[in-house]
Formats: sequence, C-alpha cells, structure tokens
Amino acid sequence: MTTDLVPVEAHLADILAAIRPLTPVRLGLEEAEGGVLAEDAVALCPLPSFDNSGMDGYAVHAADVAAAAPGAPVTLPVTDEIPAGDTRVLTVAPGTSARIMTGALMPAGADAVVPVEWTDGGVKQVTISQPAPAGNAIRRRGGDVDEGDVMVGTGALLGPAQLGLVAAGGHRMALVRPRPRVEVIATGNELIDPGTPLVPGQIWESNGYMLAAAARQAGGRARRHRVRDDPVAVVTALEELSVSADVLVTTGGVSMGGDHDVVKAALERFSVSFR
Repeated sequence: MTTDLVPVEAHLADILAAIRPLTPVRLGLEEAEGGVLAEDAVALCPLPSFDNSGMDGYAVHAADVAAAAPGAPVTLPVTDEIPAGDTRVLTVAPGTSARIMTGALMPAGADAVVPVEWTDGGVKQVTISQPAPAGNAIRRRGGDVDEGDVMVGTGALLGPAQLGLVAAGGHRMALVRPRPRVEVIATGNELIDPGTPLVPGQIWESNGYMLAAAARQAGGRARRHRVRDDPVAVVTALEELSVSADVLVTTGGVSMGGDHDVVKAALERFSVSFR
C-alpha cells in the first residue's frame, strides 16, 4: 500500500502558502473590473454636490402653497423651466414657480418642490392642490456622503456596484491588485481539439477548457494551450508563457515515470519544485 500520498488539503495549503499578492497597479475603471481595491476610494466632493430636485415638479416657496387643498388649489405663474444639467444660476421670486426636472439644480429662493402629480401640469401657470413643506423633494448637497467619506474600502472586489460607487466618488482610475493572468497548458500526444474526427488512440482535449473556465470563474484572466508530449516543447511553452503569466497550470504529462513524464522533467529543468 502506498503511504506517502499527500492529502488534497495539505497540497492546497502548500500552494496557497507559496502565493503572494500581486503588486497593485492603477487602472482605468473598466480595466480595474474584477480587481481587488488596494486603497480606500473616498468621495472627492460631497454627494450630491449641489441641492437638486428629487422629483419632476415645480420649485416654489413653501409658504406660497401652504394653504393649497383639493377644493381650494393655489395657482402660481411659471417663470422658467429647469432641466437636469442646466447650470444657469436662477432665482424663484415669492409668488412664482419654476418647472423643474429630477436631478436639476435648485434655484435660489425656492425651498420646496411640488411633485407634478399634485398639480395640473401647467406650463405657463400651474394649479397646485396640495401643500409642499419646506425641503419637500429636495436632495441636499452632501445628503448622501460628505467629501472624504469612504465609498469603497480597501480589499473590496470591484464588481458592478463597487465600480459604480468608485465612479460616483469622482475617480477615473483605481489602485487595484489586478485579476491574475492564468495560462493553462494541456499536454498529451493523444489530445486533439473537440470537433475534430477521432481515430483510435486519440481523445478530445477537455481538461484545459475546464481549468481555464474554473480560473475565470474564480476571477482570473485565463487562456488555454495544447502542447505535445515533448520536453523541449513543454519547456519552451513554460518559458514563453511565464513572461506574462501570474499562474501556470499544467494538466497531463505526469505518468509512471520515464520518458513520458515530460511535464515533471520540464518543471525540474524550469527550476520549479514538484511533488
């Protein structure tokens, strides 16, 4: 009975002990996707950065609509229209209103937004049937976060939500430990590409596809390669791929010994320990 077998758990522990975190690099947000944030991403300014309307409606003085009721509406002239992205500095005088869209800059003087659903939707003048208290439907500057608040913390995996927050904080780039580059090498003279007609003695290569997919699922950027059972070819592949790879994975080429242990022989020549 063989007694020197290494348990899977022990072998995995040895592999993990040999792994070192990748050096952080600063990448554009699209390239940073899937990386691990290496520094806190903080808000570069308060969010929102200006008082804005939380709804489509009318910017008003709350006191002007305090008495509005379904049976006794208040009618105000509409002096302007403010879409989102309008950077004009506007003022709403007492006794007037301005049509305003969601996200638009609040005009000076106005202290409430009457939702369009509480009105007749007028353009030149608007009839308002419900009072809007001061502050109604207004998103205040810094209401979400203050300048310097942490949007996404160190160690976070940058998925869609995290990237959105980093971008919302004003960052065009992020310092990340990038996704590792994984090269999967499948060796074997018997291997041929799936879909190729088989002859006796050949099999369709599948382990490379499986391992590359597993690496991508775990967060890596993986490619697969097929190499014949030739020590020189295997060493050449290891040397060429190691220049750009963070992880090399081999499958096949390790048997009972002798000339067919091409991967083991190649790894020994490549100065990599093998157990």
